[in-house]
Amino acid sequence: MAKVNLSGRYVLDKSENFEAFLKALNVGIIHRKMAGKVTPTVEIEQNGDTIVIKTSTTLKNQHQKFKIGEEFMSNITWGERDSRVRAYWEGERLVISPVEDDEDLPTITREIIDGKLVLTQQIRNVVAKRYFVSC
Repeated sequence: MAKVNLSGRYVLDKSENFEAFLKALNVGIIHRKMAGKVTPTVEIEQNGDTIVIKTSTTLKNQHQKFKIGEEFMSNITWGERDSRVRAYWEGERLVISPVEDDEDLPTITREIIDGKLVLTQQIRNVVAKRYFVSC
């Protein structure tokens, strides 16, 4: 069972190193520039071990529903394919990591720090942080 409840509605406040992260994922320059200009809204519903994350932008909407500890398919690469991932709690951080041992797949964490939802995305040695505030 989770030690923290991430439920809420959040809007992007600021990003750090996001374009470098997208570049490491081999996202083309036009899509990187467009992604850097949008302000996503994230809704998280957490009910026990079931979590629903809805991310909305003017470019793309994403909906994930999963259960902690179980494998599911997710588009974690911003590409055209879904990857097998698993979500688990690491302390008070929600971690979504690839099931395959593939250095071209990122690990994504979400946690609350100083009242903000912090999304950390890492691929190899490239780390991006996105800070969301409640809305």
